[in-house]
Amino acid sequence: MSTKMYFDMDGVLADFDASACKILDRKDLNYRTEVMAGDALEAKKKRWLDIEQTPGFWENLQPIVGVESMLAAASKLSEIFVLSTAPSAKRFIKGDEYVQHIIDAKKAWIARYFGKFFAPEHVIIVRDSKEKIAKSGPDSLLIDDRAENISDWINAGGRGIVFKSPSQVIKDMSGEF
Repeated sequence: MSTKMYFDMDGVLADFDASACKILDRKDLNYRTEVMAGDALEAKKKRWLDIEQTPGFWENLQPIVGVESMLAAASKLSEIFVLSTAPSAKRFIKGDEYVQHIIDAKKAWIARYFGKFFAPEHVIIVRDSKEKIAKSGPDSLLIDDRAENISDWINAGGRGIVFKSPSQVIKDMSGEF
């Protein structure tokens, strides 16, 4: 198994959107807008601050239904890793201190829900998307819910699958091996 398969956490393993919508009392986060300005940008900034003010937010994310079968299938095909980016420190009042909390909470969350699939050294939480892209290469496959991340990964020489559901990824993985 020479290929390394990387799974993003938020939106692939953890249902970030559902948790954020619940605490923010919203139906949609609308965080994927390409260009934000004015009120939309201010609302996005406030959402991150609201998350920061919610005790246990990162620790209490719920796993996406069906992820275990996806990880079981992936682990038969490749060495698997979590590769997730923490939000920027500039989004939070506590800055780097809060980002370190997020990193620690994400690692603990993975251990709690998916420790049987990922050894601690296979859980990589980076602070910058450039660090994430640096893992890309011809023997690497990224599963991420954001098409722009997959595009950047492919442009850096890797292969990628845009996550829509665990069953879709299982089907798409078979075409990669």
